[in-house]
Amino acid sequence: MPPHHSPRSRLSFRISFTEMHFSSEEEAMRAHSYEGYAAHQAVHKKLLDQIHIVRRDLLNGTVVPCQMLTSFMESWTNHHITGADKQFATFLRSKGDAGQVMAGDPH
Repeated sequence: MPPHHSPRSRLSFRISFTEMHFSSEEEAMRAHSYEGYAAHQAVHKKLLDQIHIVRRDLLNGTVVPCQMLTSFMESWTNHHITGADKQFATFLRSKGDAGQVMAGDPH
């Protein structure tokens, strides 16, 4: 398996992508006074807290990256994007801000 496809590199990419996605999404939510912002941000914080622990454990060697962990991250973010993020995209469209729909939104 090429190094860029190793569980460690895939997990590292997924963590970085998730952090970037959550940050830009929350910025857009604040800018548009999204009613569901606090609840949505709490979900983001919970996952980020968990993945920061995993990242720390990966870096200090107490956890070995594996396909199951990578698959969990991929599944969680895909589920989040097609669920809670889709609600936010619908909200933006209702405000006429379709151009502001977040990257990664499948709709």
